[in-house]
Amino acid sequence: MKKVLSAAVIAAVFAIGGCASLGTSIKAEQAISAAKAENAKAHSAKYEWRDTGKMLKAAEKAYSEGDYETALKKATKAKEQAELAQIQARAQKNAGPIYE
Repeated sequence: MKKVLSAAVIAAVFAIGGCASLGTSIKAEQAISAAKAENAKAHSAKYEWRDTGKMLKAAEKAYSEGDYETALKKATKAKEQAELAQIQARAQKNAGPIYE
């Protein structure tokens, strides 16, 4: 009876761990997709920041290697940069030299 109970507990622990990994995998995939969409907007405004693309590539690499936590972090940072680039594009829309 103790062996069966122990086996059930071990199986439950692994099942919960597998579900957590699956959830992180999905979150990372969604974050990468969202970051790509935001970066495309920044690119179309001609304000794509230098490192955003590198972060996206690093996120995709981490995802393909199964490191979903790193992929999620890098994709989130890339999305933040892409959003800030869009804000900068709007703020500096009429920027230019002023000749008096």
